[in-house]
Amino acid sequence: GKTHLLEGVWSSARRAHRGMKSIYLSADQFTTHFLESLRGSGLPSFRRKYRGVGLLIVDDLQFFAGKRATQIELLHTIDTLLRQGRQLVFAADRPPVELAELGAELITRLEGGMVCQLYRPDHATRLGIVGKMARRMKIDVPPDVREFVAARLTSHARELSGALCRLQATSEAMARPITLSMAEEALAEMIRHSGRVVRLGDIERAICNVFG
Repeated sequence: GKTHLLEGVWSSARRAHRGMKSIYLSADQFTTHFLESLRGSGLPSFRRKYRGVGLLIVDDLQFFAGKRATQIELLHTIDTLLRQGRQLVFAADRPPVELAELGAELITRLEGGMVCQLYRPDHATRLGIVGKMARRMKIDVPPDVREFVAARLTSHARELSGALCRLQATSEAMARPITLSMAEEALAEMIRHSGRVVRLGDIERAICNVFG
């Protein structure tokens, strides 16, 4: 979900501001480029590249955990871009308050922006995703099978895509059309392992949300 959203933000920004320089990359890529600059290409060129953009988008911030030198470089990059009035968009697998390993200074910068939580897609959204993916893959998935997939697999779009790929492969291997009974058999293992594990943190958040 978050990666698709970031890609959408990046594409939209490039269409709306064709002359603006923008960069979209993952935390791992940022770290790799930073380390390469330390070894060879030099920090000045690295800083010119990332501090001279109108829009910087970084995905999977949680992977900066334990990389202190990279965290400091990112912090200075953020401060430089903010002073210039540039736009920054970040994504992580949990909210800033739960990313203590990134350090207080970086978390403060993140919390200074607009923090949005992405929820799991609801049933109607999942059903729409399944239908769109089926059309893109050019496979005939009956309405009852689309309903079955959307109802039983609730985590994310990649899971739905994997289910359709499995249905397509099973259909071709067995030379059978996709039916509800075939889907129940082919996806039984995926459905069995798709149940979400409820952790203590989930319970704490639910209670805090309800009781304020």
